[in-house]
Amino acid sequence: MLLFVGLGNPTPDSENNRHNVGFKIIDSINKKFGLTKQKPKFKGLLTTGNIDSKKVYAIKPLTFMNNSGICIRELIEYFKIEPENVIVFHDDLDVEFGKIKTKFGGSSAGHNGISSIDKFIGKDYSRVRIGIGKPKGPTSWSYFR
Repeated sequence: MLLFVGLGNPTPDSENNRHNVGFKIIDSINKKFGLTKQKPKFKGLLTTGNIDSKKVYAIKPLTFMNNSGICIRELIEYFKIEPENVIVFHDDLDVEFGKIKTKFGGSSAGHNGISSIDKFIGKDYSRVRIGIGKPKGPTSWSYFR
């Protein structure tokens, strides 16, 4: 069993913001693998399905980025998912725009969403860090338009 988590903020003005790249990844996974329609559960938007005969859950926490751990903990406790089977997709200012880095465990590097997850489930999960670079002006945060 796997849990994919996409970090972001649920407000309309955040929808196409680089900070919400985790939400966009979950949307892409849902579409690519034909997961169920998103349903509000566990303080997030949850989809389920199978990928290569493996049960998969994918969630976009609606608790806002800085409280993502609340949503994740409820879900993994309910479905008995081990933290090492959790994969979190999130933005990273310190990674060059468009680059992707992965890691298992470690420091939050100042990312408040990751800090929240660490607090609620520990640090033993995988992270997919999507580079958004450092913004150069007020309009540079717009990414998905």
